[in-house]
Amino acid sequence: MPRTKAFQPAQALDRAMELFWRRGYAATGLDELVRRTGASRYGLYATFGGKRDLFLASLERYSQAVMDPMIGPLDAVGASAPEIRAFFERVLGVIA
Repeated sequence: MPRTKAFQPAQALDRAMELFWRRGYAATGLDELVRRTGASRYGLYATFGGKRDLFLASLERYSQAVMDPMIGPLDAVGASAPEIRAFFERVLGVIA
């Protein structure tokens, strides 16, 4: 039996997140996800449960990596005007 190539789930999630970000959910096919992540179909299904679940996991990863650090300063009670302004500048930097 041939040895299957191991993949790193965290790295696969980052690559899937990038692919979904660029192409969108509907335009991203499972074959492309397999190629970009380096995982087999079985590996993706066994680890993430399918394309939809991989997409949801990538949204969570995006939230933790990008949104949480941006929102963090606003979580404090009494966030100052400069902190609020900095938040919106960071948001504009992400979407620009």
